[in-house]
Amino acid sequence: MITVTYSSIDRFRKKRSFKTLKGARVFAQNWVGKNPEIGSTYAVSGDGVGKITVAGAKLADLFGDGADERDPDAEYEAWENAQAAEEARWVNAEAEKIAALERPYRAFGCTCSDQQLNLVGCNCNPEIPF
Repeated sequence: MITVTYSSIDRFRKKRSFKTLKGARVFAQNWVGKNPEIGSTYAVSGDGVGKITVAGAKLADLFGDGADERDPDAEYEAWENAQAAEEARWVNAEAEKIAALERPYRAFGCTCSDQQLNLVGCNCNPEIPF
């Protein structure tokens, strides 16, 4: 059994019991609207005049699609993790680009200068003996 109680600031009070969630949802939404402000144990109409309390069901079952049960901290954490993963992919792609540009180091018998090695790589013939 689901019991829904409506009360207003002018002390009007209406309490009804329902066997189904559908009836309780219609009753609650008729009094405070489809998207009221949800508190921990009650829902308040947008104009602040009416309040709904419920026993035998959750407020999220009566209003909307359960959006009030979302966890903003978890959503932010998921977004933050997605951003970190995207940044990691970008960093890895940049590292691969840099690795592709890496010039070979001085080979045995190389007479190239450090500048030449950095700019174009070694073009010595390592077969030439010293």
